[in-house]
Amino acid sequence: MKTFPKILIFIAFILIGIVLLFLYLTTFTSPVVKQKTLFVTNTFTTSTVLDSLHNSSIIDYYVFILTDRIVEILLRRKPISQELQIPKESNFINISVQLRTKQPLQTIVVSIPEGLTIFEVASLFKNKMNIDSSNFVSLCYDQKYIDSLEINSYSLEGFLYPNTYEFYLNSTPQSVIKRLTKEFNKVWLKHCSSIESTKQLEILTLASIVEAETPVETERKRVAGVYKNRLDKGMKLEADPTVQYALKSKKRLLFKDLEIKNPYNTYMYKGLPPGPINSPSISSILASINPEKHQFIFFVARGDKSNQHYFSTSYSQHLESVALYRARNK
Repeated sequence: MKTFPKILIFIAFILIGIVLLFLYLTTFTSPVVKQKTLFVTNTFTTSTVLDSLHNSSIIDYYVFILTDRIVEILLRRKPISQELQIPKESNFINISVQLRTKQPLQTIVVSIPEGLTIFEVASLFKNKMNIDSSNFVSLCYDQKYIDSLEINSYSLEGFLYPNTYEFYLNSTPQSVIKRLTKEFNKVWLKHCSSIESTKQLEILTLASIVEAETPVETERKRVAGVYKNRLDKGMKLEADPTVQYALKSKKRLLFKDLEIKNPYNTYMYKGLPPGPINSPSISSILASINPEKHQFIFFVARGDKSNQHYFSTSYSQHLESVALYRARNK
């Protein structure tokens, strides 16, 4: 009677071991303690999943690695980008198979208008993607986090670039903010690379005021010129939007509002405020870098629904323009 070669016996034991392991993994293990959402990209690695599920999901690191490797060999598929919903009853096999068979991640398009504040952007993402708005705002004022993004500012006001984006559903506040600031850096590098880094915050601050003052793109250089003239003459900017920013309200200002002791009150303090009051458009940024040269030091809305302004070189001329505005808006 012939005996089986030792190598065949060894292979048989290996196969039996694999079968028993699969039975154990599919029948007796249930590593997920609570339902969890996992975001997977095509750069997935086993350690990525383990990091995502470590705190509440994976029971045995090495068992999962072995299981995942076997599944990959059997299915001959690499993981695909997707939003993976892992229910409580999932085991190692379930997770590994899902990684290679689910549909791609769902995405959502979000448009951020020009001139929004941090709080308004946070509210927008709360409504569109159910992002935790308080966490979003806190991150925007977290100096350690701001430094990690290599932004030289005490907050991210002005750096959340307005544009249309596509995000994965259930993206974290960190990933959203990083995307917005990355877009800002990209635009700044493209259009403003010749500007000294020490001037960036100053330019953004002026640009944000220009953005708040006029939606008319052709007026922005002229408005920027008005504020430059006032700065050069040592005059107060007296910009309503900076006071509204201090009050956290865009209501029509009253005389008592102009007495608020806040560094953003440009009716009380000379010079630019400490930082931007919104995220300006590239149009306003470029206008602030290269403002129109003229002699105007005042401007007021025309009040005729054109969103345009009257510009004046003297206070008496300005008062005449104010009278025209009031006559139209009785």
